[in-house]
Amino acid sequence: MASAIPDNTPFGVVTPPPEVDVASAPALRLDLAATLERRSWVVVDLSEVTFVDSSGLGVLVASRMLARELGGDLALVGPQPNVATVLDVTGLAAVFVTFESMAALPPKPWGLTEDP
Repeated sequence: MASAIPDNTPFGVVTPPPEVDVASAPALRLDLAATLERRSWVVVDLSEVTFVDSSGLGVLVASRMLARELGGDLALVGPQPNVATVLDVTGLAAVFVTFESMAALPPKPWGLTEDP
């Protein structure tokens, strides 16, 4: 798992492991919380994630709630077909802002007209 605060974007980026499950969810929660301490706008790069269970979904939802409390938001990037299906079936696809790829991210946080 990796997190970064790129100089050229206003958001933090968190890259989970390929399987986001009960074993990896606690580390993802910590990584997202640490990133949210530095940036209230965070993207989760799901392009390499092939599996997510309810523990992983819970971390994403809780982290989005925290981001919004901090005046930001959490978006998902590049969910693979299996993950996209889980998001659709659970109704979370309608909750999260989702981008096709990191290259598709806007220069400013989604929904804002001014810099955060």
